[in-house]
Amino acid sequence: MLYTIFTILSFLLTLSALAYTFAVTNQTKGQTIDKAVAAQSQGHAYPQDQWTPENWTKALLALPLTSKTDANYLRHWLRIMEGWKWNLIPMLLIGLAVASLSVMACLQERKLARNYNGESGRSKNYDQSRTAD
Repeated sequence: MLYTIFTILSFLLTLSALAYTFAVTNQTKGQTIDKAVAAQSQGHAYPQDQWTPENWTKALLALPLTSKTDANYLRHWLRIMEGWKWNLIPMLLIGLAVASLSVMACLQERKLARNYNGESGRSKNYDQSRTAD
């Protein structure tokens, strides 16, 4: 029973992570970095807009970067971020399958326990009523 509860919670956590990740990424897509504002806020967080790491990295790659090494590094991390986001879909499907099987097994176990206890209870009551007469 405890395993089933944790499996359902895990599935719900994956579902919320998937929904949140796609929702926030879509809300913040298309933003650009203002070079003048960025130059003024060096050493501090960029003050304009809300950003996700994925969208910030895309905006950085849209700037004319002087270092090819930096650009390659950013492309590498962008690929990892996008892969993690899309990896949530198979994790969600596997979590749904595992949670479904776990719930079915739990329900079957409860049904078997109820049938077993029900038969024992009936025969016990039957025996008690016979001895009372």
